[in-house]
Amino acid sequence: MAGRTVPLRVFLSCTSELAEPRGESFVEAAVRAINRAGHAPHHMQWFGASAGTPVEESERRVRECNLFVGLLGHRYGTEAPGRSGVSYTEAEFDAAVESDIPRLIFIRDGARADRVDERQVAFQAKASDGVFDRFGSLEQLEYRLFAALKKHEEEFDDAWVDRLVRIIRRDPVADAAEAVLSLPAERAALALADAAADDVAEVLDHLATAGNDTWAGTALAAMKHRRAEDILDALGPAPAIRLARRAAAAIAAIATAQAPLLGGPAGPLAHAGPSPRNTSGFVRPFSGGTVTWTPGGAYVLAADIAECFDRHGGAGGVLGFPISGPQAATESPFGTRGNFQEFEGNTNGTGIVYRSEHGAFASWGPVPDHHWDARGELGFPLDDLVVVHGTTKPGYYQRYEGGIVTHSDFAGTQVLRGNIADEHLSNGGGIVFAAGPEEPSPDSPQGTSGVRQRVEVAYGAYEEGFAVRLFERRPKVVRRTSLETMVTALPATVYASDECGTAVLNVQLNGQYGAAGGSGGPLGFPLGPSDSRARWPWVAQWFEGGVLSRNDVVVLGDVFALLRDDPMVVATLGEPRRAEQPIGAPGSGEAIQYFADGVVTVRDGVAEAWFRAQASRR
Repeated sequence: MAGRTVPLRVFLSCTSELAEPRGESFVEAAVRAINRAGHAPHHMQWFGASAGTPVEESERRVRECNLFVGLLGHRYGTEAPGRSGVSYTEAEFDAAVESDIPRLIFIRDGARADRVDERQVAFQAKASDGVFDRFGSLEQLEYRLFAALKKHEEEFDDAWVDRLVRIIRRDPVADAAEAVLSLPAERAALALADAAADDVAEVLDHLATAGNDTWAGTALAAMKHRRAEDILDALGPAPAIRLARRAAAAIAAIATAQAPLLGGPAGPLAHAGPSPRNTSGFVRPFSGGTVTWTPGGAYVLAADIAECFDRHGGAGGVLGFPISGPQAATESPFGTRGNFQEFEGNTNGTGIVYRSEHGAFASWGPVPDHHWDARGELGFPLDDLVVVHGTTKPGYYQRYEGGIVTHSDFAGTQVLRGNIADEHLSNGGGIVFAAGPEEPSPDSPQGTSGVRQRVEVAYGAYEEGFAVRLFERRPKVVRRTSLETMVTALPATVYASDECGTAVLNVQLNGQYGAAGGSGGPLGFPLGPSDSRARWPWVAQWFEGGVLSRNDVVVLGDVFALLRDDPMVVATLGEPRRAEQPIGAPGSGEAIQYFADGVVTVRDGVAEAWFRAQASRR
C-alpha cells in the first residue's frame, strides 16, 4: 500500500492557560507533534475575521477537519456567548461529536488550580469516554500526541481503503468516480492501488472525460510505479492522464526534496496556460509557495514570488511560466541583497521577478533588458511594472532604488532619477515617460546648477503651460489597477536643482524660456511649486530672476525686484501686458512695462509703480 502523502486537517482545541508562556507552551508542543506527523494543524487563535460569531466560526472549522485533538487543562475556560455557560473548548468538542469526527483527548496531570471547577471535572469525564491520554510535561505531550497521530492515520486509511475498494468493485462507474473524487487524489490512491486494474481504469477514464484528468494523474503518481503502469496499460493511450501523471510525479519529487520551504499541498494539481509564448503546463500551490511544470521542467516559486506570479495572472499572464530557479543577484549600490527568477515573458520580451527586503516585484518586456544593461546601478525594484495605456502603443514605467525606468515607443527605454523621479512619485505619475536622457542645464546667473530632461506628462497633472498642481482636483491619470494606468501624454521639459526644486514646463512655455536664454539667461532656473518664493496672484511661472506670464510676457530685473518684494503692488497692477520697453534717450537705462491696471517705470535703476488712475493723469 502506498504511504500517506496528503496531511490530515487537525483541529487543536484548548483553553488559554495551555497557550502560555509563548515559546514553551503546551499548544506549541502539540503543534510540533502535528507537524512532525505530516499533518496540518488548525487552531482558533489563527483564525481571521468572519461573518459569524467566534464560536460559530470555531465550530465551522471543526467540521472541516478530519481529526479533533483536545488539550484539557485545569481551568474550564471562557464561556461562549449565547451558549448557556458552555466554554469555547467544550463547544468545539461537541461540534466534533455531532459531526462524527475522530477525537484524541489529552488531559493535563499535576497540581490543580486553587479552586476545583466542577464544570471542568464534568467536561473531562465526558471527553475521556474514548481515546485519551495524560501529559505532565511538554516533551511527554509531544511524544504521546505524535504516537497517537501515527496510529490514528493507519486506522483511518485502512477503513477508507476497504470502503472505496468495495465501491469501485460493485458500484456503477459514475458512482465510484464520484466517491473517489470526494477525496484528495493522493489519499484515494490508497484504494485505487488495491482495486482491480480494469475497474480503476474505467473510473479514471470516466474522471478524465469529465475534465478531471489532473486528479487522475495525481492519483497515479502517488502509487508505486509498477501498479500505475498496470492501470495505464488497462486505460490505453489516455494522453491527458499520462501527461498529468508526469507533471504530478515531478512536482511531488520537488515537494519532497524542498519540504522545509514548500510545506504541504494547499490545493490540487491544475492546468495552467497557455502562456503568451503558447506554453501549456501545470501548477500546484503549497503552503510555502507554488510549483510549476511544463515539458521543459519543474520550478519552485517561493511564497512571495508565487504571490507576485498570481498577481500578474499566473502562467497565462504577462510573465508566462518560469524558466529558471532562483538565482543570486549582485548586491545593489544601495546595500540591498536578494535574488531573481526568470520567466518566459510575453511577445514584448522576457519576464523576471526580483526578490529583496523590499518585496517581490515583476518586470517584463524591454524594461528588464535595460536593467541588465545598466549593470545593476538601478538596484532592486520597489514596485511592479505599470502599463501605460492611451498612447499609440502601450508604454511602461517601473520604480527602482536608483530611479524610475520608463519605456515608450517613441523614446525607447530611459531613466528618471533624483529630483525628477521624486516629482513623478509625488504627483501620482504625472511625469509618465522620459523622452530623452537627463543632461546638465547651464548654470544660472544666480549660481545655481541643475539638470533638465525631456519628458511626457499626463494631461491634467499640471495646469496647461504652468507648473501648478491640479492633479488632485482634476485627475487625468486613471489607475485601472495597481498594474495599469490610462493617460493622455503631452511633451514637456522638466528642470531640477537642489536650490529651486523641480518644475515642469510645457512645449510653449519652454520655447519662450529658451528664447530668453534658458537657465543660463536672466531668468535662471524655474522654481518648483513647493518653493516658497513661487507665489503670485495671477497665473505665472516663477524663475530665480523673473516670471513668465500665461501671455508669454517676461518680467525681469528691477521691475521683477519691485513686484517680488511688494505683493500689494502685484495684486493692484494685475497681469503684464507687454514686455519691458526702453524710453527716453538711447542708453539712458529708462524703461516702462505695461500691466493690466497700471505701469512700472524704471529711472536711474529705481522701479516705480503707477496704477491706472495715476497713469491716466500722467
